[in-house]
Amino acid sequence: VSIINRSVVQTNDGIRVSWGTATETEMVGFNIWRRSGNGGLIQLNSTLIVAEHSGQAQGATYSFLDLQGDDVSTAAVGNDYIYILEVITLDGHSEMHVLNPPTALNLSFFLPLIAFDQ
Repeated sequence: VSIINRSVVQTNDGIRVSWGTATETEMVGFNIWRRSGNGGLIQLNSTLIVAEHSGQAQGATYSFLDLQGDDVSTAAVGNDYIYILEVITLDGHSEMHVLNPPTALNLSFFLPLIAFDQ
């Protein structure tokens, strides 16, 4: 499964998750999952997002708006989320693709201190 042109962008209404496919020969559809911090995954779509060209060698583009709100099913301002695209294949299997991997800016590096006596 080849996922292309993935993006996660903050909008006034929430967070827009977008992706594209190169071909859809093996695809039935998609689910969108969200993870906040060390929390569990929450499926955002209530029904399968059907592949536009299922079983064909043609791709398509998709987007999903994770609405901003106050309950667990909606995105909250100021939170960091990881969005995962689940691709459901014709044979019933699924593949998970991270749409916005965490950046290296969240990592801490510690270098050794080297001192010389004179």
